[in-house]
Amino acid sequence: MSAETLSFAGRVALVTGAGRGIGKEYATLLASRGAAVVVNDRGTSREGEGTSPGPAESVAAAIVAAGGEAVPDTTDVSRLADVRAMVDRVYARWGRLDIVVNNAGITIFKEFADLTDEECVRVMDTDFWGTFNVIRAVWPRMTVAGYGRIVNSSSDAILGDSGASLYGASKGAVMALTKSLAVEGAPHGVLVNAVLPVAFTRLADVALTDPQARAFMAEAFPPREVADLVGVLAHESTGWNGELFQVGGGRVARASFGVTRGFVERGATAETLAEHSAAIFDPAGSVTAHTLGEALNFAVARVTAGAAEGIEVRLDSRAEGAPPA
Repeated sequence: MSAETLSFAGRVALVTGAGRGIGKEYATLLASRGAAVVVNDRGTSREGEGTSPGPAESVAAAIVAAGGEAVPDTTDVSRLADVRAMVDRVYARWGRLDIVVNNAGITIFKEFADLTDEECVRVMDTDFWGTFNVIRAVWPRMTVAGYGRIVNSSSDAILGDSGASLYGASKGAVMALTKSLAVEGAPHGVLVNAVLPVAFTRLADVALTDPQARAFMAEAFPPREVADLVGVLAHESTGWNGELFQVGGGRVARASFGVTRGFVERGATAETLAEHSAAIFDPAGSVTAHTLGEALNFAVARVTAGAAEGIEVRLDSRAEGAPPA
């Protein structure tokens, strides 16, 4: 990837959750570099309650006032039919949609036992199904066009913590969706990546109860310092695909799934496994698996101890007997 100025002139971008915080920064950056931007935001509370057109309208107006091109949109991304109608409007106006940044999200930090059924549905509807629905609506057109850049928002909450079960589950689903679609989209010129932002936003604020920690996070991790990486991932010059990035505070790092070499003994009993916990957890010789196929092939190599050399496990949904894609 070159170090030349990354321009988005002639490109059209859809940014969800763009009325505040990180999403606002994404939309503003893309517009400042020439993209026409659909600023999608329902204007809800951080828990997903209430609606207001104000946030989307304010960001779109600021972009236009700065000389850019933007339109506000208040579509509920949890409703697939409405999302498809929104995408139809984008194509009717510009005839294309090159970039999708799925940032819409809400959060409810509660102990698992305290969550209501309605709260669980509300968070999953926006944080996972909202991302799924937008991609579902744009995917056929992007693959036919032979071009697309999709950036999803996941979270370090996938690693788990007290009160983060619901939010973390939704973001874990986004991560898995990102990895699979990256493989399926690549032959069609559609690249899919995800960011794990570390930034002080109204969603992060709910999890921070110490005033000193909140003040530090607000100063050290402003939302603006997440946006430029999304600019890289959204650009035509990027070759990155299926990647996860922890980003914030001026730092960008690749996040990955590591697998240890583990303990191997065919027919091992429960007692044997318990005795060899040190080998199971030993990080020496760990590998990074980027796809399901890579993880399976590492397991095959370890279990067969080289006997399966030359054999590669490949997954293909279009194999004989499988339904057409």
